[in-house]
Amino acid sequence: MPNPPPAELTAADVAHVGKLARIALSEDEIEAYRPQLAQILGYVAQLQEVDLAGVQPLTNPLEVTNMLRDDVAQPGLPREVALGVAAETDGEYFLVPEILEADS
Repeated sequence: MPNPPPAELTAADVAHVGKLARIALSEDEIEAYRPQLAQILGYVAQLQEVDLAGVQPLTNPLEVTNMLRDDVAQPGLPREVALGVAAETDGEYFLVPEILEADS
């Protein structure tokens, strides 16, 4: 059984969780999140107390069926139609702003 959550979360605990999530937390945010995180961990501890003996694991409580269709090749858009909605073209290709510098 996993360790239960600490009785009182410290500011360092909340800051550590923020660091793991790669979220910079101010001191005010740490203090605001302390009771919220403690409450969440309390709920998780409650769930860990549920007796699951004899309960078969399942991935989804609903009956789910994949609705797949045959993969059939279909014609694409004609070039004129696709280029017709483009902001800029040279008549044959889409023109887009240059975002990468060429190595010289």
